[in-house]
Amino acid sequence: MYYATKIHFKTMKCNGILLCLYIFFYVSATGQITLDFNNSPLTSSYEANYTYDSDSAQWHYSKAKSGTLSTNSPAICLGKYAEAHITSDTLVYGISSLSFFYEQAYSSNCEAYIFVNDSCLDTIATNNNQGTAFLYTSEQIYTYDSCIVSIKQSSGSSGQILIGNITYTKAWEPKIPFSLTSFSVSDTYIIAVFSDSIYSHSVYNLTGKIIEHTRATNDTIMCPLSPTLCGNQNLQFRVANIASEQIDTNIHFFRTLKPELHKIIITEIMCDPSPTIGLAEKEYIELYNRSNCPINLNSLKLAVNESTYHLPDFILNPEHHVCIYTSEFFTLENSNVFLSIPSIRALNNDGATIALLHGDSIISSVLYSKSWYQSTFKETGGWSLEKIQYDDCSETAANWKASQDYSGGTPGYINSVFNSESSVQYPQIISLKLNTDTCLQIQVSENCNPELLQFCILENNSITHIQSINHSLQQFNIFLEKPYSPQKEYSLQYSGIVNHNKIPVNWDYSFAMFNSLLERNAIVISEIVYNPDTEPGEFIELYNRSSYYYDLSEIFIARITTSDYSQIYPLAERPTLIKPHSFIVISTDSLYWKSISNCKSTAIFSELTNLPSFPNTEGNCVILNKWGEVIDSIWYTESMHNPDLLSTKGISLERISYANQMYSKTNWESANYFGEKYSPGCANSHGEEPRIHLQKNNTDTKFSIHSHTNISTITISTYNCLGILLTKKTIHPHSSFTEFSWNDSIDTNKKYNQGIYFTHITGILSNAKTFEKTFRIIED
Repeated sequence: MYYATKIHFKTMKCNGILLCLYIFFYVSATGQITLDFNNSPLTSSYEANYTYDSDSAQWHYSKAKSGTLSTNSPAICLGKYAEAHITSDTLVYGISSLSFFYEQAYSSNCEAYIFVNDSCLDTIATNNNQGTAFLYTSEQIYTYDSCIVSIKQSSGSSGQILIGNITYTKAWEPKIPFSLTSFSVSDTYIIAVFSDSIYSHSVYNLTGKIIEHTRATNDTIMCPLSPTLCGNQNLQFRVANIASEQIDTNIHFFRTLKPELHKIIITEIMCDPSPTIGLAEKEYIELYNRSNCPINLNSLKLAVNESTYHLPDFILNPEHHVCIYTSEFFTLENSNVFLSIPSIRALNNDGATIALLHGDSIISSVLYSKSWYQSTFKETGGWSLEKIQYDDCSETAANWKASQDYSGGTPGYINSVFNSESSVQYPQIISLKLNTDTCLQIQVSENCNPELLQFCILENNSITHIQSINHSLQQFNIFLEKPYSPQKEYSLQYSGIVNHNKIPVNWDYSFAMFNSLLERNAIVISEIVYNPDTEPGEFIELYNRSSYYYDLSEIFIARITTSDYSQIYPLAERPTLIKPHSFIVISTDSLYWKSISNCKSTAIFSELTNLPSFPNTEGNCVILNKWGEVIDSIWYTESMHNPDLLSTKGISLERISYANQMYSKTNWESANYFGEKYSPGCANSHGEEPRIHLQKNNTDTKFSIHSHTNISTITISTYNCLGILLTKKTIHPHSSFTEFSWNDSIDTNKKYNQGIYFTHITGILSNAKTFEKTFRIIED
């Protein structure tokens, strides 16, 4: 038994009431299931195929094509064939209602049957009604068992009929038991979804301890996950709904750790596998998971210098190694220990930067060098570089050496040089310079955390962000909020933790913007020992006579041969700040010369592995800039020494005047520094008198004093034109350069009239020598 209603719509005569009725049946119905022909694979040809309704039930059709009702709604057009139909698969929960629009497609009248299972539910027909849409709807259907719904052409003589979107409701639905329907795990939460709204809940870990700070929203529980909760895990959820139905369910999951700094480290590098000692002749990089959690490598990239490579999907378990080969995989290796990335470029035998990256963060970084082998024999090839102490992430040469395994390396296993004893490291700044007025470049002695470097204190400035150079954790660009001025010195200070060992450091370093060394004699040779009598040997001293800051690593020392330069060496391996009016001592034993110097706190002592050879009787030395241009040179002979000396062995030649020509023999003399034979890092014992300059502008009169040794005391006395002493003031610069205003030397509480005054300046140098000079001041 059923009841059905048929409503027709003529295309040009639809009124508002009928339109509202249409909307009621096709929009406002709740819980309805719709077969939408707009989403069906219908074509313009009559064919057989299938489609799905909104409840994922499958509907099959035959001898049917796409069509459109006069209401512009999509439809299926059943052809003029007895076998034309559209039929559902079994609808498990029966149906309680059925509705759709139908319409005569062309001029031929049409007739179709509606079947539920094998019973004909109804007949739909048209009679010269082309362009008129009819609504078929059943008010009640007693079909609570599983059923099949079908709409079929009555015969081959029935005209083509358009069937619009089919809507039906289930006769009943089974009660869904209260249960866990799904869950997902993120970096910080596990999210569990249940089949009903949650009234109360609690979550327990494996030990039965309740997990706090969980929260429920409707049917979902969000449970925070501790970073230590990783690997295979099991959580127990005890949940009740509003009907007091309670369930206890366990959620099992496997959780990997998000990679963080030094959680995965590089422990072995085979950069030169030839000639092979016992391993396959292939390069490799070994990684080690030093965390307590498994880590999936698929979120990481391997960087070799500037090139980066994505790592494959691989779970690296805690305290396990994995070895990445830079060539095709070979059959002897265990896939649990070895990975292959053939696209990686060949590793440089002399050194390169290898880093692990997670997004923009550096997880591990090693700048290896050929010198790390600590073995001339093994650095020729076939031996790997192995990390000694896994917990030491400073990545310095002291923690690496050549493998001691007879096969040449230990890929995938504990290193042969492994030592569990930890060494204490104190990170220091190696170089600090301004690349531009808003970019400070820093190099530190070991790996540092760039996030902690953000807390460095800069003079009159602040840090906007820090960028690693070539994926290194030892070289960074620090970008500044405000520009710094050239020809001025600034300071960087830091007190706290910067490295993995959590050892506090106290940094206080000076830096400036380096100038290009272009001007000849801006830096001059001021002293040389070429015939030493001590084991440390020779040294050469330079003096920056300019007002600019220079980089010692951009200056070279060499000898002059008949046609070119030979024995060319840079004066520093790293950027080193040369201050104006400062001394630089170059030798092969900087610690010795610094230990005997009276100026160790103000001079630079730079150690070179090699120096040009200086013959004992006569020779030369030349100072070059980075473009190979001569800055200064000396041609020395025995005759330049004091003729009264019994022996010149171990006695330096000192330059007398820094302004006069170097090649003038009269500008050099044997050292005589209070009985000493040399003065490394200090002003020469034959230094010229201090230079005192007066400079006057519209607002002030200034004095500047340049000396080649530290000035201990300066006394400024001011007289009027009658010779009466007006003021007398004493200052103690304790430096080789000072500057002061004439206004600072007078009594500012008195008003001086226009006229002529005389200022007499006297001083005492740190070597007990004195100087004096008088100036006439005209006060307008």
